[in-house]
Amino acid sequence: KGYRILRIGDFEDNPMLRSEYSVVPQQQKSFSDLFQVYAAANCAAFIGSASGAVQLASIFDRPVFLANVLPYALLRPHNWNGMAVPKILRDHRGEILTAEQIFRRGYHWLRSDDEYKNKGIFYENNLSTDITEDFVDFFNAFVLHDGECMKSLRYSDEMMRYRAVCSPDSYDFFAVSLIAS
Repeated sequence: KGYRILRIGDFEDNPMLRSEYSVVPQQQKSFSDLFQVYAAANCAAFIGSASGAVQLASIFDRPVFLANVLPYALLRPHNWNGMAVPKILRDHRGEILTAEQIFRRGYHWLRSDDEYKNKGIFYENNLSTDITEDFVDFFNAFVLHDGECMKSLRYSDEMMRYRAVCSPDSYDFFAVSLIAS
């Protein structure tokens, strides 16, 4: 669609993670940091995980799509033009846990690998092919400003169910962005 992809963040310091998307020349650290702020402020959309870089995009009110986010208590970005896809949580039997089960059992506050392990919970990343449809909806709603798409996402059955089960002790309870599964 005519957009360029720019990778920023920790990968710059790791030659193993560089790819054809790396268009930032390796400059002095201060230039690189300033460029990352500039890129986050002026991007069409931010795609990533719940890292520090997403906060830059949020400060500048850029659309934010987050993939494979944990913990559930901090799942959704707090900007209105964002969407998050959580990691998949499975119980000790391998069954996928629903959002209702996660909040009811207090798993939304688990943060470290050990905490998940001690509760018999295993998490896995979504594959890019699993979340492509969610990204396309996000892109149409918040980058291309398709009002009908945005409305259908905000008031979808999925969002209504999630809002109904989201625990009031979760920061996510106050978020206005979208959740995808």
